[in-house]
Amino acid sequence: MPVTVDANGVHPLTITQPDLHEAGLMQQVKAVERFTIGAATTGSRADAGKAFSLHPLVDSLSVGRKLLDGYAARIPEVAAVFG
Repeated sequence: MPVTVDANGVHPLTITQPDLHEAGLMQQVKAVERFTIGAATTGSRADAGKAFSLHPLVDSLSVGRKLLDGYAARIPEVAAVFG
């Protein structure tokens, strides 16, 4: 929520409704966040793979899996989540 802040407080700014491609991107990123949270709280490697693969900067499931494997191989705390 964009706002301005001055001596009189916080004032929300009027914004326009996102257009179709912006709303789609926002939904995609929200899905990534939900899969990430699910993976972190349940240890689900499948959810972590989906989170990586659905990210707008990742172009495929295979790249998402490689990213997850790379993080798990290099960061013991990440590997421990999926123990």
